[in-house]
Amino acid sequence: MKQMRRLTGEMLLYCFAVVLATGAYLAWFRPDGGTVVYDGPYEPLRGVELSSAYAAALDTGLATPGGLAIRHLHHSSSMLLAAGVAVWVLLGLFRYVPARTARAPAYVLLVAALAVSVVLWQGW
Repeated sequence: MKQMRRLTGEMLLYCFAVVLATGAYLAWFRPDGGTVVYDGPYEPLRGVELSSAYAAALDTGLATPGGLAIRHLHHSSSMLLAAGVAVWVLLGLFRYVPARTARAPAYVLLVAALAVSVVLWQGW
């Protein structure tokens, strides 16, 4: 059980590093807000007024080399990170927290990790 928790912790560390690296890359394409008239590579939307966030997502996915793969890697790593935190808490919940009153923060962390997993699973 102790080895499983340690390996899960290592996986969480690597997932966090991937989320940070891909997030830093994707931050370069962050829009400044508002609406824009789309003039990117996706032909059916040319000339249509879009939010700048959607236009930036389309440009990152279609015009940037490897952009769609980076966005997918970022999203998948985020989902794995949230689910891994829930597993990590479950593995250590009853082993390292003996008092019933001291388990409350672990339960709060578990519920938060599960809520983030649900939100990420829905694609937000």
